[in-house]
Amino acid sequence: MSRWETAGNIINDAAVEVGLTAVNDPFASTDPAFVQLCRLLTTAGRELIGVHQWQKFRGFHSITTSSLDTGQYPMPDDFLYMLDQTGWTPTNRLPMGGPLSIQDWAFITGSAWNQYTIYVSFMENEGELWIQPNDPVPDAIDITFWYMKNTWAEDTGGTALSRVTASTDTVYFPPVLIVKLLKLRFLEAKGFDTTSPLGQYNTALATWLPKDKSAPVLSMSNRRLFPYLDWRNIPETNFGPPP
Repeated sequence: MSRWETAGNIINDAAVEVGLTAVNDPFASTDPAFVQLCRLLTTAGRELIGVHQWQKFRGFHSITTSSLDTGQYPMPDDFLYMLDQTGWTPTNRLPMGGPLSIQDWAFITGSAWNQYTIYVSFMENEGELWIQPNDPVPDAIDITFWYMKNTWAEDTGGTALSRVTASTDTVYFPPVLIVKLLKLRFLEAKGFDTTSPLGQYNTALATWLPKDKSAPVLSMSNRRLFPYLDWRNIPETNFGPPP
């Protein structure tokens, strides 16, 4: 059994939960309820991707600068937002400075710091990555960062999607979670009571968020695995006020 479900199965599961009868191909149906469910699935996916930094949707991007550059670089096509404190310049073995505020940018642009620093700092502006120094841009500097993608589904050809358009598209969220959210959004759109569906969604969210990635088992005991410096390895002499 696959870990993931198709858009068609997700829509049919949500439809059955709200009292509808499953159909062969939800995206081919002319039933207004299924037309609405198909569109709401995209809305639910775009909503859910912003709830958590899902490890499935992380991306890594790298740029190599040139002295002929303007210092303004386009983001990846599937860019949603940058993960904090992941900017790095491996060439210099230093983290990127920033993100700069517009006030910081104005100060650096008008100061000598812009020409003589060995640090690369950045600001996100106009949907691009802008760096300092940029007059000129330092040559052959590698810049890397991690980011969240805006794609959360995939078609049968392997193309990543931010909108589902076919029942065969695969959705990369925990199936029970996306079904519960789709059900909730459908009932809200119809004006029905959503007290119970909201509780179901919140339970699914609380269940699956911690399971998105592995975590260490924390011990409640005071047993230590490493001999840290403490009272057990300090000699019982040479402390206290001198005689």
